[in-house]
Order: sequence, then structure tokens, then C-alpha cells
Amino acid sequence: AFYAVLLQDRNRRWLAALLPKLRDPAHRGESWLVAVGALHLVGRNGLIEGFRSAGFRATSLAEARPGAGEER
Repeated sequence: AFYAVLLQDRNRRWLAALLPKLRDPAHRGESWLVAVGALHLVGRNGLIEGFRSAGFRATSLAEARPGAGEER
């Protein structure tokens, strides 16, 4: 119940609020930064997957930075 209420339900509400704004032609070509806690990003119910499923390119900052995934 905790996971569903705190993460899944909140993610659905955020997607419902953000997707219409992102689809607005006035914002075409813009890059957006959405800052949330880490647990909201992962999994099939996470925001990254939600944006991707809606047809957007979504990456975490860890994925986007040069050298991401390389061992030091």
C-alpha cells in the first residue's frame, strides 16, 4: 500500500499534469528538467518509463553525463 500510494499514484498524477504541458506546441523543442526523488524514476511505473511510453525521450542525469557507466 505504501509503494502504491507514495510512488505509483504520485507518478500518475505528475504524468497527468506534465504530459499536456510537454505536448503543447508552444513548448516544442524545449528540454525540461523534472526533479524528483530517486524512487520515482525507476521501474515500469517510474516517471522515466512513463515519459518514454508517452513517446518522449527521457534520460536520467546519470545516463546523460559524459562517461556515465564507466568504471574509475
